[in-house]
Amino acid sequence: MSYDAQLRRRIEELIRERDAYAEALMTSNSAFMEKVKEFSIIKRMGESMRWNLDQQKLVTEFVGIVIDETLAENCSLWLVDRVEQRLVLAAAQGQDDPQPVFLANRGMDGTYLRLGQGAAGWVAKHGQSLLIEDVSTDRRFIQLESEISNQIKSLLCLPIFGEKHVIGVFNMSHPNIGAFSQENARVLQLITDQAGLALTNYFLVETIRDFNKKLEHTVLERTRTLRQSEERYTLAAEAGRVGVWDWNLESDELYIAPNLKAILGYGEDEIENHMAAWTNMIHPDDRPRFRYELQRHLDGVTHRLECEYRMVHRDGTTIWFSVRGRVNRDSCGKPVRVVGSNTDTTKRKRMEERLTYSAYHDELTGLPNRALFIDRLKHSLGCASRRKDYRFAILFLDLDHFKIINDSLGHHFGDLLLRQVTRRLEACVRPGDTVARFGGDEFAILLDQIANLAVAEEMASVILERLQQVFELEGHEVFTCSSIGIAFPASGKETPEELLRDADIALYRAKKMGRARFEVFDKSLHLEVLSRLELEHDLRLALKQDEIDVHYQPIVDLRSGKLSGFEALARWHHPLRGLVPPDEFIPIAEETGLITPISKFILARACDDIVKWQKDFPEIGPLTISVNLSTKQFLEGNLIEQVRHVLGESGLPAERLKLEITESLLMEELDMVKLVLGQLRSMNVKLMLDDFGTGYSSLSYLHRFPLNTVKIDASFVRNMHLAEENLAIVRAIKMLAIALNMEVVAEGIETLEQVRQLRALKCEYGQGYYFSKPKSGREIEVLLNQSPGWNSTFERN
Repeated sequence: MSYDAQLRRRIEELIRERDAYAEALMTSNSAFMEKVKEFSIIKRMGESMRWNLDQQKLVTEFVGIVIDETLAENCSLWLVDRVEQRLVLAAAQGQDDPQPVFLANRGMDGTYLRLGQGAAGWVAKHGQSLLIEDVSTDRRFIQLESEISNQIKSLLCLPIFGEKHVIGVFNMSHPNIGAFSQENARVLQLITDQAGLALTNYFLVETIRDFNKKLEHTVLERTRTLRQSEERYTLAAEAGRVGVWDWNLESDELYIAPNLKAILGYGEDEIENHMAAWTNMIHPDDRPRFRYELQRHLDGVTHRLECEYRMVHRDGTTIWFSVRGRVNRDSCGKPVRVVGSNTDTTKRKRMEERLTYSAYHDELTGLPNRALFIDRLKHSLGCASRRKDYRFAILFLDLDHFKIINDSLGHHFGDLLLRQVTRRLEACVRPGDTVARFGGDEFAILLDQIANLAVAEEMASVILERLQQVFELEGHEVFTCSSIGIAFPASGKETPEELLRDADIALYRAKKMGRARFEVFDKSLHLEVLSRLELEHDLRLALKQDEIDVHYQPIVDLRSGKLSGFEALARWHHPLRGLVPPDEFIPIAEETGLITPISKFILARACDDIVKWQKDFPEIGPLTISVNLSTKQFLEGNLIEQVRHVLGESGLPAERLKLEITESLLMEELDMVKLVLGQLRSMNVKLMLDDFGTGYSSLSYLHRFPLNTVKIDASFVRNMHLAEENLAIVRAIKMLAIALNMEVVAEGIETLEQVRQLRALKCEYGQGYYFSKPKSGREIEVLLNQSPGWNSTFERN
């Protein structure tokens, strides 16, 4: 080979070596520059993340780095919200933006994505990178085509990892297809890793900062609460009069709160600081109990010291304290200290005393009430059971017609009367006897240690005499009287309730026998009450079993001898006792309220019967029907509706109905009585005053009410022939009736002589056994069928 050929070959080898070296140098230089770029990015990221606690600066800097260091035309940074399960757009920079824009927390449309929604959402959910070189052909992104702008051709999304989960996503796009290479991906992965560290650091710092804020807030709140609690305790101690004390058992030094000393009227330095000085201020009667309870607590018998005692105030008065304390012991169990509090309970104690007094005394009169009376009665029964020579009696009394005084003068005067009655009763009894008020006008007296029953009877007589004397009530002179029942224990085994029951039964008998008297209980009275209770029970059944019937007594025109009408009377056909007299069951019906349904029944049946008889016996002429009204029925409030309904149902003309009322009814609610009577008269119903002269009313009362007829009581008619004064009473009633334009019906006519006397006095009507006894409806029909009448001499035809 020639020299030239060798030279060329050598030159070619050298050239190849040079090119290889140059290529190796360029490769090495490119790798070096790549490392330089990576270090530059790391340095820039490190400078951005170094204790950067501003989220806005942090995320916008990251977006700016991505734009500067990659081929991305658009970049956005999304942060993951795990609570809401969504992505939040934190920062973004587009082609037309000079610098990144902070968008977090603005709440605008398009700044949120659900996990799994869009490319960024897909990356956040799956934790994988997503590189799409052509969004129009890549099948993974076809379903999201509507969300991609037409100017976006390639897309790169990278997850940002925190400690365990994806915490964010870089979302980059470019208008050219295949704009992002693997080289871009490596640089971006480096940026993403650094961003993950930075954001993790940021979130950690934010968590610490939030914790510190909460901790600081908690400390402030608890400090404020503690201060408020201290203030409340101070105010409560002052307002509630509570003071603390602390006793050192080893030194006997006793700390007493200043306010506790002030409660007792002493200054802060005026009470010595040892237990003996404090104990000496306790009421002498309470010191032993306090020392006993304190020693029990020190010995470990009780878990805490609890005691109530009185202390002597500086001015000599007493103050009640409730003391509570607890002992502190050393490691050997020895008591070394006692800490406690004293609460002023004086007001509570005074209130308890007042409540106790109120529980056993009557507020109006100050007398013992039923509870205290029974308690003392139990004591007397106990003494009687132990001592054969021990005797006592109880008097049970009430005021006769107290309701009339209360209603006419008012409750104020009623209360004044009760107070004066109380003073008179207290003046009658002996020291050691008990006078009690049970309520209303009921009083009870316990006569203790008496020799015999005569002492109780004598006491009852004295009380009756004293209570019959006039009472002066603020310028009003008031008279009253009392009925008294006396009970005397027979066996000593009676209960308080049984003795009170017996006295009440005796009181009821005294009222029944005419009032203003006393009665002594015996067993026959008890049997009478039991019989009465049985009768009451049977009467209730009688209403349900249709045992109540109506009987009718004829009323005769004394001028012509013709039948004028009938009085409807209630009769009870008892299945075992037969016909029960009205004076036995009517009082029971009135007391129990059964009189109301009985009266309603009588009114309806009487109206129906009189209408029927008028149709069956038209030749008799117009007949009237008289029906008695009970006080309870009258005061129910619906009497007008009852009468109107009965008249409508029966078809009886109102002027043929006569309603009979008693004098006692006129003494009830006067205004209401006048109103109802006026309404009845406006209906053309006739009104009759029954048994005039036997009640409480004076003659002057008659002109105040719209009455048509006065009925003279049978007691006056029956005794006209015995004394001139009885005849004079009947004559006076007739003269009064003439003056008031009223008619007169005489009751209880039994003889022809009485008829002639009444005719001479020009009495219009009469009724009684002389004409006919009350008869049943069937018997009345037989009577009417005989065309009843009495001739001018009033001999029966």
